[in-house]
Amino acid sequence: METAIVTGPSLADVRTRLRERKQPSLLTATNLLSDMHFVITCGRILAEMDQAAFSKAAANFGRLLDRNDTDLIRGALLESIYEIAPIDIDYMESLALDNDVYYLIPEPLGYPMGWDEWEELVEDLQDTSDGLAMYVFFTLLRFGEFERLEQAIERWGWNFTVPIIGDSEGFDWERFDRTLQMRGLGCFSLACDVCCYQSGNLYFDFNLYDENAGDWGLPPFNVDGIRALAKEYQQAIEIQSALREADRRFLQEPGLAGQIFEVYLQCLIKKARVKVTSSARTLMDIWAGETTAKEEGNVTNHL
Repeated sequence: METAIVTGPSLADVRTRLRERKQPSLLTATNLLSDMHFVITCGRILAEMDQAAFSKAAANFGRLLDRNDTDLIRGALLESIYEIAPIDIDYMESLALDNDVYYLIPEPLGYPMGWDEWEELVEDLQDTSDGLAMYVFFTLLRFGEFERLEQAIERWGWNFTVPIIGDSEGFDWERFDRTLQMRGLGCFSLACDVCCYQSGNLYFDFNLYDENAGDWGLPPFNVDGIRALAKEYQQAIEIQSALREADRRFLQEPGLAGQIFEVYLQCLIKKARVKVTSSARTLMDIWAGETTAKEEGNVTNHL
């Protein structure tokens, strides 16, 4: 799915800032929303993208201002922006640049999980929610954790066994997608992409805690940025609908895990094996031949 091209700090930069900033900024979301520039920007965004929301906000602004009820003003503005494109206002504030230029951080819709959380999740699968079964399945395949996959099979009653899997040189994703589509399991190809942060949509692929989730440029906090993020959100709604259907089927039909795993095995790119024929000569053959020739030569000389 095509993603809007945006400019801004990369996700790698954001992760670096998180590591450097051990404690959150003393500013809060309330401080950010109190900033007049933020309020003006919100007004411009609403005026451009949602006239009904802008008219409502304008009508209420004077009344709320007379009551000195700034919290309601902030809340109303944020709620209106959130309906256009859900954003994580806390991270927007805590990761703001030194010049107070803010960038849009989407509120994740997928599985924004870090390595520590993942390890805690799979440490004892008996305590893991059924709602995470599909995510666990695809993530175990992603990491090649086949011993834990056997534990997951026992936990959720998936009817298949894990064979001995040798080394592979890669994975044929196009074949995987094509085969699942042919078998009427296309929604699970998308589910796998979401679990592996490869859906092509910012709302599902954005993960501050997993460096394997890829890198992104964050949209600026302005009309164009919200417009780009709103486009991502509309695509995300479609993905979310398909993901819910895949989740429902995965839980209700335990045999699906085995079918998907069978396709997975077919798409592993195995290392090529060199077949030794009678005409092939190994180094040992060459050395043995040279030794034999020398010995025969010595015998001839003596004769």
